[in-house]
Amino acid sequence: MKKILVFVLLLAAIAADSVAQNSPDAPSVSIGAPPKGKNFLKMYLGFDLSQSPVLAQASSGASQVIYKQEYASRPFFALAFARELRSGDFWEISGQTNAFSGRQDVYDFNLPRIDTVPFPPIELLGTERNHFAKLQYEHNWRLSGETTGMVRAFLGLFVRAQGQWARFDPNTSANFPRKAWGAMLMPGFVPRLLLNGSKRLQIDLSAPITLGYFGLNGSALENPALTLRQQRNMSFDLSMANLETQIRIGVAYSLQKPSAK
Repeated sequence: MKKILVFVLLLAAIAADSVAQNSPDAPSVSIGAPPKGKNFLKMYLGFDLSQSPVLAQASSGASQVIYKQEYASRPFFALAFARELRSGDFWEISGQTNAFSGRQDVYDFNLPRIDTVPFPPIELLGTERNHFAKLQYEHNWRLSGETTGMVRAFLGLFVRAQGQWARFDPNTSANFPRKAWGAMLMPGFVPRLLLNGSKRLQIDLSAPITLGYFGLNGSALENPALTLRQQRNMSFDLSMANLETQIRIGVAYSLQKPSAK
């Protein structure tokens, strides 16, 4: 019973503080919420669940299995600058790249007849690199009238410019080096929750979802038996219903010191 009474009194204190903060005579600073009209630096960690430009490399052997690696659920990190407006809405510009580096091995799972070999042989084709960079601008509108709550919901719109490049280096002469690259422009929307941890810190939970994209992809197969024009390939991509998703968790730090009470 005492615990319930303490909880009710705590809720009443929070409600009274919220009413006082929304009063015209109240000071502009509230406990647990950032000041209005302030600048923030953010760092995100997340997973990119979208498809990326792929490499297509024919393996040795009669099966001619195509090496096609789809980079799904890869981690990334991003840095952002955000400006909170006096209305409680905010805009943000961010740049991100993949959170892994270096080369990775590429294997060919050449499946034989089941009645001849019990286990499929695994052949190492070579190594690959794959990197991306993204620049995103978004504007977020708060979904409730509360601007100083501990948890605030937002819905935003964004436009993203994305570039990606990859290279495959074989370990034998049976295959040839191959490069691939892609550039895309995509709009989308982002639901978001902001958790106010202190006067200067926020926790940002968001999931940007793209609505489609317009892209240009290219590849080059370094086969000396082909002409330079035959080695290169380029294509345009257009998608109007491509719901690619990111899952992000971020920490925002206010660049202004909180005002004294």
